[in-house]
Formats: sequence, C-alpha cells, structure tokens
Amino acid sequence: MSNVLALKPYIELIRTHCSNLSQSEVINLLCGIAQEVPAKERQSFLEKLEITSSTPSTLSDRVEKVDEILSGIEGIIEDILERQESIEDGSYYEDYDNYDNYYDDEPDIISTEQREELKEAFADADQLFLAGELDSARKVYQKLISIFLHNSELDLYYSIDRQDIRINWRETLSRYCRCVYETVSAADRTRQVLDAMEADYPLADQYYGSSEEWLPSLQDIYNARPEEIIDWDDFLQGIQIVLQRNTGNRAVLLCLEAVHCTDGLQGLAAAVREKKSPLGYLYWLNQLELTPYGRKRHRLLWKPSTICRQTVCGLLPLMPWFGQANR
Repeated sequence: MSNVLALKPYIELIRTHCSNLSQSEVINLLCGIAQEVPAKERQSFLEKLEITSSTPSTLSDRVEKVDEILSGIEGIIEDILERQESIEDGSYYEDYDNYDNYYDDEPDIISTEQREELKEAFADADQLFLAGELDSARKVYQKLISIFLHNSELDLYYSIDRQDIRINWRETLSRYCRCVYETVSAADRTRQVLDAMEADYPLADQYYGSSEEWLPSLQDIYNARPEEIIDWDDFLQGIQIVLQRNTGNRAVLLCLEAVHCTDGLQGLAAAVREKKSPLGYLYWLNQLELTPYGRKRHRLLWKPSTICRQTVCGLLPLMPWFGQANR
C-alpha cells in the first residue's frame, strides 16, 4: 500500500469530519483554509467554490481543449526527437565554444523545459480526471504514459525512463486505470484494465515492499475516485480467471490481491500455497500486518504469522528472498 493517502479514503475522512461539525464550525474551517490560499490563487479558489462565476464550457469547448492538450504532447515528442537526433549526429555540440570535453559531456536525453512541459500535461490530465471527464483524461494519460513505458513506437534514439520526470507514478497510473475501467465495455474491461496496470511488467522476486511499489494495485484503482465503482466483484473474479495460469511476478501479485479481496486471508493463504510463488509468500506476510480495504485491523495475528513464516522457511530456505521473509 502506498504511503500517499488515496483520493477515496481522503474524501471520506473529510466528509466524516465535516458531518460532525456545526454550520458555524464549517464556515470557520473553510475561512481558515481560504486564508492560507496564495493571493494569486484566490480567484481560482473562489471559482472552485462557485462563489464567483466562470463561463461554463460547452462540449465543443472541452473537445477542443483535449485536442489542444494532445497536440501539445505531440509537439513535445517532436522536440524530444529533434534534441536526441542532434545529440546522436553531434550537431547538439555545435553551440559549444570549447570542444575539449566533447566526449565527456552526457547531455540529458530530455531537457529541463521538456520535463516541465510533460509535468504540466500530466497536471492537465489530472484536472480532466478530477472533473469527471474520464474519456478525455484517458486519452491524455495514455499518450503521456506511452512516452515513458511504451516508447519503442516513437523511434527515439535514447529510451526515456519514468524516473526522468518527477510525478507520483502510482497515483497517475491508478487514475489512468480507473479511466479505462469506467470507459470501456464490460466485456473488454478485465483485459484492458490489466494492460493499463502493466500486468506483464517484470518484477524481481528477491524483494517485495508495497509502499515502494510504483505500479498500482487493485486497491489503488478502487480508491482513485470517491465515487462508487460498478461491478467491482465481477471484475475481481475476472482477474482471477484471466491471471490464473500467468506465472509472472506482477500477474501473480494481482491475482493474489483479487483473491484476498473476494476470499479474505484464508483464501489468500490457500492461493499462495497453491502457486508456490516466492513473491506470493512475501505478499501474504505483508497482508497479515495490514488493514485490508478499510476493515478493522487484525490484532491477533502472531499465530498465523508464525505459521506463514514457518511455511516459507520450511519450503524455500535457500531462496534469495529468505532473509526478508524471515524478518
């Protein structure tokens, strides 16, 4: 589970807190928040509260805005290609007065300006998502994510890594997956969401740390929006069916998470023993110590934890991840 509080539980905490306040207490709370808003953002804050009116956008305006964002992303990609081509053919260095360090220079494959432009485009996608325009947000997220995770089709000279830009990848991908979930047909939902979740992404089996994971979990998708998600139980069953025979580490983790959601800890334990996946045992240990999906924390877990640890130690004592499991 990520250390960042997801949107759904965040909103639920606020709703619960505000429901216990009187009208005057809510007014005082809101005014206190308003005082902390920077001066240049006050007008925007008022518009969000609908205190001052902003011209409502029409459907054509929204479509035009999305097309403008997508066109801007295409422009950024072209600039990146041009930069990388100049680095590859050497023309990038023509601006240098001193060529003594020609071979020592390793220019960034994307410039600082291009990084900022990409971050702004991700922020635009987030705004579309939070406004409930999921189909538009999906298109923008998909275009941006492809630059970092599926850039083989872009004919880049140098591959761009997700670490080349500082954003919350887990939340971003969770939002993209939620867009896919809510905008595709029920018949295509399982497969398309799994593709968006990067279910086939290779994960090492020596270590598992849910808080350090950058790829979204099923729970992350569930918590991406405060609105209820439809047909979730059916989707979880579909996940288990599709991933049942997939032995990739990420696919195994997603399948086990789906089992955990539908069948609880006992079902998870049975599935872990059946799959005999090293990462699966670590996931099981991790879940024994966490609060699953908002239920009360399991407090008497020493005995099952001990049983699980003994199972791991007895079955696979020579695996490289044994030290982590034993801890």
